[in-house]
Amino acid sequence: GISRVYIAPLKNNSFTPGVENILYNELVQILTAGRRVKVVSKPEEADAKFEGIITAAKYASSASTSSDQI
Repeated sequence: GISRVYIAPLKNNSFTPGVENILYNELVQILTAGRRVKVVSKPEEADAKFEGIITAAKYASSASTSSDQI
């Protein structure tokens, strides 16, 4: 099974600056909250690798983001 995951830096092709950092941090928080997997800092340490490109994004007026919104 998969117990260690590497999340590659997300590429932001949207016109929303900084959204890649917000999404990256949310992904780390969601994956580690369940304690089923550990997020590792090097791809060679991982059983799986997550990569992504953001093509569109917009901010909603909210104080926080939940996993339901991702």
